[in-house]
Amino acid sequence: MRCAFGAYRAFEKDAEENRGWVEARGKCRVPTMVLSGEFSRHLEEAHAMALEVTQKEVLQQGIVKGAAHYLAEESPGGFVEAVLPFLIEN
Repeated sequence: MRCAFGAYRAFEKDAEENRGWVEARGKCRVPTMVLSGEFSRHLEEAHAMALEVTQKEVLQQGIVKGAAHYLAEESPGGFVEAVLPFLIEN
């Protein structure tokens, strides 16, 4: 439990380090896909969060049909359907 909760405790430090990285080096320019489940409570905000550290021109959003949070586990076919075109293109 301690290790699992440690990931959540690190969020603020990660955010601070990410802001410093973006200030020093700019946003990520590598083709990037942010994935969300079709039924995710964070579907709308996921794209905006990714734009905080990724250039708009290289960011794509994928929606995994039939999934909420554990994308590949809840919908293996939907996961492949969302990811494969991105991998082929990039």
